[in-house]
Amino acid sequence: MILGNYGMLVAILEVETAESISEKQAESWKALSGLGEKLILMIPKDMKFKVTELLWAKGLMDKVSIGTYEVSINMP
Repeated sequence: MILGNYGMLVAILEVETAESISEKQAESWKALSGLGEKLILMIPKDMKFKVTELLWAKGLMDKVSIGTYEVSINMP
């Protein structure tokens, strides 16, 4: 997702699932973070430790912001 304001690129937002988080995907994050805009990763709440480790290993911790999400379904 591209976040913009008044025609200007503000940030790139990427939503990941538990299945998509991997070393290979971290290489994609490296490419996206090199575009010059802020990269924001939205990840499952329970994957924060793994993603943080990958970001440190790839030298991206200072270039990427992390947001978490949790899906909760309540049925009557």
